[in-house]
Amino acid sequence: MRNDRKKRRRKQRAIMKRAVASKAVAEKIAESVRKQKLIAENYCAKWREICKQSKYRRQIAMNVNAEKSNSVSDVNNICPNELTPLDENTCIGTGTFGECTLKLYKRFNLVVLEKQLSTSNLKAVINEAKCMNTLTHPNIPQLSGVQTTCKPYALIMEFIGEDMESSTVHQLLEETSPKGSPLLTPEWISVCVDIVEAANHIHSKGYLHCDLKTNNVLVLKKRGFVIDFGKVCLTTKPTAKKYTSFYHYIAPEVLRGQPVSSSSDVFSLGVIISTIAKTLGNKSMYSVGRQCKDTKPQVRPSLPTLITLLQGIIEKDNS
Repeated sequence: MRNDRKKRRRKQRAIMKRAVASKAVAEKIAESVRKQKLIAENYCAKWREICKQSKYRRQIAMNVNAEKSNSVSDVNNICPNELTPLDENTCIGTGTFGECTLKLYKRFNLVVLEKQLSTSNLKAVINEAKCMNTLTHPNIPQLSGVQTTCKPYALIMEFIGEDMESSTVHQLLEETSPKGSPLLTPEWISVCVDIVEAANHIHSKGYLHCDLKTNNVLVLKKRGFVIDFGKVCLTTKPTAKKYTSFYHYIAPEVLRGQPVSSSSDVFSLGVIISTIAKTLGNKSMYSVGRQCKDTKPQVRPSLPTLITLLQGIIEKDNS
């Protein structure tokens, strides 16, 4: 019996010894796990900080790129003191955009048009300037530069007019309709060809005008000029807006909220052509205008086709 008790005691001691050893191993493992967890947490915290900094850097880079893309580095920036008001009352037009004033550009001793934007929206100035800076058509005013040193920001461009005055198609038709047009029918058609060719040039540069109307077409020495690029957009990024009011010169699909397109510019040109044709009483010209104003955009003629149609009317009248 004594031997049995000894055996039991030895067995119990062995069990206790193993338990102590197991506990020590477990504590070592737990300590190792705690250390590893602490290291992992430190690494995780560092990783979060790195990600945060990386995101911040990316944001800075994006902002810098945006600023670069919105910069007017490619456009001549004209200092305000280089522009001198003329002695006379030289405000030649006002609108929702702001005010157009004639100034003397002292560097070249040249009378220029300063288009001041009432909103002083730098992005709007840059957008319009970028477009105009790419255009090199004889029936589009040339951009001299921008004034972004102080508000109101402005675009400085070639003045289309004489005796300090400009005449739009709208003014000419409204003022002369009771007593007859100041231009002959072939001359009016030639003006239409000018503005369609100008629109075609705008499209070829990857832009849409989006605001073609009789108030935005100047006539000087029997030539037509397209002006006001305040609503211009890239053909690759057409704008869309659902209108709550009706505008007769805006394509119906655009009024409904669809994006602008080359066809919507054709529609607006059709309205101009129809308006002139109605005043002149020219059926051929009116018919061309109606084709441009078709409710289906895909049915409207392309700009090169429109030029051909208008030139055909001139040739027909001359024969």
